[in-house]
Amino acid sequence: WQDTAVCPFTVEELEAAGFHYAAVGHYHHGGRIEGRDGRVLGAYAGAPMAFSLSEAGAGTWLEVELVPGQPLSSVSLRWHRSDARQVHRLELDVTGHTDSTSLAAHLEKALEGVSPDDIVYLVVRGRLTPGVEFDPAPVLSERFFHAVVDASGVEPDYSIDFDAEVPEELDLAATSEEVFRWKMLKLYREAGDEARRALVREALFYGLDALKTGKVHLR
Repeated sequence: WQDTAVCPFTVEELEAAGFHYAAVGHYHHGGRIEGRDGRVLGAYAGAPMAFSLSEAGAGTWLEVELVPGQPLSSVSLRWHRSDARQVHRLELDVTGHTDSTSLAAHLEKALEGVSPDDIVYLVVRGRLTPGVEFDPAPVLSERFFHAVVDASGVEPDYSIDFDAEVPEELDLAATSEEVFRWKMLKLYREAGDEARRALVREALFYGLDALKTGKVHLR
């Protein structure tokens, strides 16, 4: 809660104000405000419901017990759920899972404790074995109130060293895949900015998908 754009006061100013309790707002996640000596000065109650996929844990109301003449303490503040539906932001690393069965079991473990009425925001990352299909979005959409999958962090598990030196020429006996890798790595090294390098990197992965599996696996 240190962002001055939405919190136009400091701990020192709040202490100097002399309030018994400061009820402050704007932040969607609840939390107490403590002074320099650890004394509770006030709290954010939080929003009664989540307003975006980034607000996992939001959806609370705050009960405050105020006793005249007695300072606040942590036990004076009790947060309660106001929205039964919760947002779950889950991360799933697919690296090392070489078949669909293993990936499905890995996903089920990540979903433990999630209710059918909840909202799931699944962030998938890591290296996926080429040829193994993994698209959890349809399954999640059927099982939960709402589901969004971000798989932008997934790359096929090809052994490519983008920092290695690229030879000026290839052997005449080089395979089609070796020639393709070589040309794409040259383009990668020649790219003038990160956006161009990212584009070449994706093109390389998609091309290897096609060469190795006969399919292009969209990510």
